[in-house]
Amino acid sequence: MHHRLQSIKLILLIAVMSLITSCATYTISKGELHKQIATAVPVEGTFFYTPGGLFLFNHSMNNGIRSLSVLTAEGKEISINVTQRTSIRIHTKDGDYSMFYFDTMFMKNDSIIGDRTHFFPSAIKPIAFSDVVKIELQR
Repeated sequence: MHHRLQSIKLILLIAVMSLITSCATYTISKGELHKQIATAVPVEGTFFYTPGGLFLFNHSMNNGIRSLSVLTAEGKEISINVTQRTSIRIHTKDGDYSMFYFDTMFMKNDSIIGDRTHFFPSAIKPIAFSDVVKIELQR
């Protein structure tokens, strides 16, 4: 019984540690984001595997960006791979923020647009690029 309890504790510890380390947050400047999104080539639909092992086709348009130059919490510049799970959180001058999937982000008429989900239309309210004060990304 004691061995089983230790095994459960170890499994829980590993699960908690993987959750903590897998949710890294990065920042990117407005200028760097604008530069990288301006060179994006939109892609309509992508194939992906679900956590359950299903192979699906996503019909939504994505920005086609596969990697981004970002800053770590220590200020070190690194390149991260962009997946369908990469989210972006954009803070605005009024103290509000919007969080959505990075691969759905586009620039339209000097505003940022995007979707909160890949499964059905769920557009965010357009964000004026001039109102952005902070940009964070999470993987």
